[in-house]
Amino acid sequence: MLAEVVTETGNTVTPAGIQKILIIDDESSIRYILKEIITDLGYTAVPLEDIHDLEKEFEAWDYQLVLLDINMPDAYGVDVLKIIKEKFPLTMVMMVTGVLDMKTVIEAMKLGAVDYVTKPIDGDVLTLAVHRANEIYLLKKENQEYRDGLEKLVEKRTDQLYRFADALSKKNKLYMNANKDLQQANEKLQGFLNQAMVSDKISTLGLLSSMLIHGIANPLGVIAGITNVLQKRFPDEMTQNELNMMKQYIDQTLELVNQVRTFARTEVNQFASVNLAEVVKNAVTLIEMLNKKKQVSIVNRVTDARLVLQGNSSQLEQVLVNILQNSLDAMDKPGKIEIYIEESDPGQFKLIIQDSGSGMNTEHQQKIFKMFFTTKSGNKGTGLGLFICKEIMEKHGGSIQLESELNRGTKVTLSFKLDPAK
Repeated sequence: MLAEVVTETGNTVTPAGIQKILIIDDESSIRYILKEIITDLGYTAVPLEDIHDLEKEFEAWDYQLVLLDINMPDAYGVDVLKIIKEKFPLTMVMMVTGVLDMKTVIEAMKLGAVDYVTKPIDGDVLTLAVHRANEIYLLKKENQEYRDGLEKLVEKRTDQLYRFADALSKKNKLYMNANKDLQQANEKLQGFLNQAMVSDKISTLGLLSSMLIHGIANPLGVIAGITNVLQKRFPDEMTQNELNMMKQYIDQTLELVNQVRTFARTEVNQFASVNLAEVVKNAVTLIEMLNKKKQVSIVNRVTDARLVLQGNSSQLEQVLVNILQNSLDAMDKPGKIEIYIEESDPGQFKLIIQDSGSGMNTEHQQKIFKMFFTTKSGNKGTGLGLFICKEIMEKHGGSIQLESELNRGTKVTLSFKLDPAK
């Protein structure tokens, strides 16, 4: 068991557990309260006054837990959560919300949030939540250290076996097959290790989904039953309309619960063979449904079923939807968006999305992929869309480039590698 350190306030902190906590909230009073409570618990608390300074924190990240406000003027907490979990998977993130929106909370949990607390802040509730996060962090850290140690041991033993096999093969031809046998043994060991890692993730997701389904589906069933009773008891039109609206929200929430159940049964980050033509088709269909009033024609020339790559279809659809929506937002009059393929080096290809929108100047083009930068006025843009697109493309071993000219339009180029197995 790990030793504990007693702080000056009489509280204890496990040295190997959470040490430093980052507080992200746009309200100074909330930041002050959170800092005071966390400091009294014996942790180091660092409040972040400006969300735009978060990128600087990434350069020397040493936080084990982040308390993150869901609704901020300059950023949506769930989008910030995605970025933190992608860059620092071991860091715990706890959501802070002033309005308990279960749909948003569930979305945050799906993306890796460890817990949530509501405003006004209850010191006892926060204390319990932080202690739970510390316990989960310790388990994850111990599991990660075990996996890292096992991988290094496998690598070390494999290297020793290769050297021994090479020495034997030089002395006698009878030992020529030893190298091949040892390689197969290494692949089998690595396969067992990967399977254990996947099983651990799936088990965690299964536990989370069971908790959510039990805590949400059962009360919703009761509410739905009461709604049916009220519809029979109050037949007037106004009450019926309000109850019908309530039933719609209940149905939407139940559908979301089913999505959580499905999500927990799959490995969300697993890559597979993806047909790019299908991805483009799905993204175009969605964008057209969401923008029926726009007088913009989308011309999709990507139909070649041989364009197959290794990736995550949902993430690639997100990239295309973000780019297409940006193109539509840049058009305040009738226009056109073209999607087509350009030839590239052998084994590679480029997907082009070109619009006839308002375009942008050189200064904006240089900043367009930076986090929280947006050219949209008011509160229409978060400045995260193209930043996330760039992260996803790099994760897929590709790249994204943008060329634009004021009053002439914008051209976005996505570079991909073909699946060599296809």
